[in-house]
Amino acid sequence: MNKKFYFGLALTAGLFASCSSEDLAGESASKQLIDDGAPAKIEIGLTPGYEITRGTGRVGDVAGASNAQWAGQKFTVLMLEKGTMLGAYATNDRNPGEELLKGQDMTADGVTVVSLADDAVYYPTADLQGNPKVYDFWAYRLDNSETDGAATPAATPGVPTFNGYDDANGTKITIPFAINGTQDIMVAATTPSDATYASNHPDLIYSAKSARNGVKPNLSFKHLLTSLTFKVKPKSRDISDQADCPITGGNAASFVPGYQITNITLKSMSTGELVAAYTATDEPERIEWTAAQDWADPTTLTAFNLMCRNRLVADKADIKMVAVSSNASMTINYDSGYEDAESHTSYTPDANLLTMEVYDSDAKDDATGLPTGNKTTLNAILNGGAGPVTGYIRTHKIGNRSPYQTSQSYDDCDYQAAEAAVTTDLVPFADNCDVAANKVVLDWEGYSPGTPATYQATDATATVADETAYDALAPADKAGKGDAAALTAATIAANEGKYFFNTDDNKAYKIEEAAAAVPGTDGTAQVSTVGAPMLVAPSNDAANSGYLVTVTYKYWKKQTASQVVLTTKTTDPFVVNNYTINGGAKVKGPFEAGKNYNVTITLYSDGETLSGDATSEPWVAGDDLNANDEE
Repeated sequence: MNKKFYFGLALTAGLFASCSSEDLAGESASKQLIDDGAPAKIEIGLTPGYEITRGTGRVGDVAGASNAQWAGQKFTVLMLEKGTMLGAYATNDRNPGEELLKGQDMTADGVTVVSLADDAVYYPTADLQGNPKVYDFWAYRLDNSETDGAATPAATPGVPTFNGYDDANGTKITIPFAINGTQDIMVAATTPSDATYASNHPDLIYSAKSARNGVKPNLSFKHLLTSLTFKVKPKSRDISDQADCPITGGNAASFVPGYQITNITLKSMSTGELVAAYTATDEPERIEWTAAQDWADPTTLTAFNLMCRNRLVADKADIKMVAVSSNASMTINYDSGYEDAESHTSYTPDANLLTMEVYDSDAKDDATGLPTGNKTTLNAILNGGAGPVTGYIRTHKIGNRSPYQTSQSYDDCDYQAAEAAVTTDLVPFADNCDVAANKVVLDWEGYSPGTPATYQATDATATVADETAYDALAPADKAGKGDAAALTAATIAANEGKYFFNTDDNKAYKIEEAAAAVPGTDGTAQVSTVGAPMLVAPSNDAANSGYLVTVTYKYWKKQTASQVVLTTKTTDPFVVNNYTINGGAKVKGPFEAGKNYNVTITLYSDGETLSGDATSEPWVAGDDLNANDEE
C-alpha cells in the first residue's frame, strides 16, 4: 500500500471573547470552555523565509525504515468553507487580505506539526445569520514546483496560483506546477481526531465549537509521484574496477580505473495542475497532467537529470587547501584545529600516501567555499609509476563534519549544511552536478583466476633401477629420455604417474603432483546506488508504460603510449519497464504513484562504449520483475 504520513493540526481550545479579562474573573475553566461565543485558537507552524528553486527530495523512506516519516519538510494548508471552494475569512465581510490559511506553509517533524511563534489565528464563530461557521481543511506539498501556469517557476516559491479559489460555483481548486525530478508532491485526507464526536455532530466538523471540544483535523498524506532509486552493476568483470582496467598505461597523475557513472537521465511528464480541493463525493485524479504530454511520444516529455544534494558550507573560511607533494621529505603540519578527510592533522607521505585525496588546484567555489579542481588519489599516481606530483589537500575545522557523512567516501556533502527552509538535512538539489561525487564505479567482487596444479620429479630408483628397467616399461608409463632440462620440461600434468629417465645422472624419475589446483571463482557483480531517488510522473499508460533512460559515464581513454584522456559518453536510450509474471508470461504493468521502484541498470561494454538494460523492483512486492533484462 502507499506509505502515508499522519499527524494532527493542533487546534488548542482557547478563550478569546469580546468581553474583557475582568469580565471573566472568577469563571470556572469548564464554563469558559463551553462558551459558544468564544473563538478557538488555531496554532500553526511557519517556515523561515528562505527561498529555494529546487526540491528538497523524497519525504520519508520505505515502510519500516527508521526515517519513514516527516523530518522537518514543508507542507501547505488550505482552509475553505465546508463543502465549497470559498475561502475562509477572518470576518463575514470577506475582505481581500483577510483570508485565513490560504496556502499557509507549515512544517512537520516525525508525526507532529511544528508550531512557531507568530500571530494567533482563530476560527470565526458564526455567519451573519448566527449559524456556526464550519470549515474543511485541505493540505498538500508541492515543494517549490508551483508555476504561474506557463510551466515556469513562480515568482515566489511557496506562493501558488489558486485556480477556482473563492468561486461560489466552483467544484475544485487547482494549482499549476512543473516538476524536475527533485520534488515530492503529496496531498492529505482529513479525518477528525474524535470519531464519536464527529459522528454525533457532523455539521460542526470543523468549527470553533468542535475545536473547543478537543476535535482537531488529522492529516494523512500520500505520495502522488513515483519514486525511482537507480542502481548500476556491470554485466561482466572486464569493465569493473576490480578487473583489468581498459587503460593499461598512460598519464598516471589522472588515472582512475574502471567506468564512473556520473548521471542518469529519464524522460517524464513534468507539467500539470494539482487538484488541491474538490467538492465531489469521490476523490478525483489529484494530478491533471498537461494534455500535450504523451508517454507514446518521448519528444513531448521532459528530460530529468539525476541530481545530487546541494550542501552549503556553513562557514567558507573553515575549508583550507594545503599544498603537498608526493615526495615531501618531511611532515607538513596543517593549521592548528584543522584536519583532512582522513582525520589526519598533518601530512606524512609514508603514512598517508595511499589514501590521500588531492586536487590539482587550490581554487574554491565562491558560493560554497569547496574546492573546484580535479580530484584524484596519490595511490593512483604512485601505481602508475609517475614521478613526484604536487597538489592540494582539502582540510576543514575539526568537528565541522556532519553526521550524514559516509564511511565509504569523503565528498562535498560531508560538511555542515546551512539551514534552508527545512529543519533537517533535506536541503535543495543542485543543478548540473555529477551525482557520483563518491565515485560510483562499476564493481565486481570475489573474482579469482585460480592456480593450476604443480608437478615435481621424484627419484624412482627403487622402482626403476636403471635404463634397462626403464626400457622394459610399457609405453604408456614412459614420459621420455633426456637431460635435466628435458626432465624439467616433462614435469607436467600430462605425464603425471609416468617415468622419465635422466641421461645426465642415469636415474629414473616419477612425475607426481606437488600441489593441487586451486579452482577459480567467478565472483559477483556489485550493485551500487547512484544519487538520490528521482521523483517522476507515474508511467501508467497500459500500452506505453515505462521510462526512457540514458546513462552518462566517464572513463580514461588511452591517447598515446604515455597519455590518457578523460572521456565522457552517454549510452543509447533504453526503456525501463515494469513487468510481472502472469501464467509464466511477462506482462507489462504500470509504475504506480506512491511506490518506490529499485531500478537496477546492468551495463556492458562493446569496446569503449557502454550499453545498458534494467530491471525494476517495487518495494511493496520485493520481487525482481526482469524488465528488459537479458535472459
